[in-house]
Amino acid sequence: MYRTILVPLDGTAFAERALPYAEALARASRARLLLVRAVEVPAAASARASADVDAAVRAAETHLGESAARLSESYPVETAIFLGDAAGAVLKETRLRKTDLVILAKPAIAGDAARSSVCEQVIRQAGVPVLVVHAGCEQQAWRCEQPRRVLIPLDRSHRARAALDPARQLAEALDAELVLLHVIERRERASGAAVPEAAARCGGRLGDALGYVEEIAGALRAAGWRAAARAACGDPPMEIAAVARELCATAVALTTRGGDARGRGVVGRVVERVLECVQVPVMLAPPNPAA
Repeated sequence: MYRTILVPLDGTAFAERALPYAEALARASRARLLLVRAVEVPAAASARASADVDAAVRAAETHLGESAARLSESYPVETAIFLGDAAGAVLKETRLRKTDLVILAKPAIAGDAARSSVCEQVIRQAGVPVLVVHAGCEQQAWRCEQPRRVLIPLDRSHRARAALDPARQLAEALDAELVLLHVIERRERASGAAVPEAAARCGGRLGDALGYVEEIAGALRAAGWRAAARAACGDPPMEIAAVARELCATAVALTTRGGDARGRGVVGRVVERVLECVQVPVMLAPPNPAA
């Protein structure tokens, strides 16, 4: 279960789209919810700049207080304000408070490049799972009446399996089933008469793909988890989105692409496309250093 969940806010309604999801998880886990906001400090010091910063801090305190007051009293809510850049504030507080999970609202890059860049810095460097509430998510958390399911796409790599532990933690908090998915990427650019042949080649490998994820699902069931296996053939992000819609998935859990020289996660193109295609939050797990 989660103990501390951190939500970065910036005073906008879009950033607050993360709050219903954070509230649901905090209530289910009885976790502490930490609302964080940064106030930028002008590079050039002056009396006017100092007054502006003071005013911005007061406005941030009011906003955080109002946001905290709207949340449930069934779990502790704390607030923190930092002077400096937003990404640095979130990363520092994540380490200081021993945060288990960061939940943030991420806009489309084309819609807000600056805010999207902050989100990507947090995803890359947080070192803990980040639940991304992107522009396509519903504003009310997990309204679907079907049983809750966490979809975990796997591609036979050790890196992808790094999403299993964070997915289990999320499933435990939400009493959700784990659904493992392996997508066989159809690389042929088939057209016309070649389409049936390409589909047949891909379809012929589905049994092996299903066997791969079923073996992992079986081990999870043996350990007491509710788990199922699925296999599909086609473009991975599109197939992930299609299965998520079919299952009315609660969330999709993925691993960031790999690590840089410091072992920090790097968001890959597949993850970016999944964020564009799915309509539920996406849990991004940091890569396993040993992978």
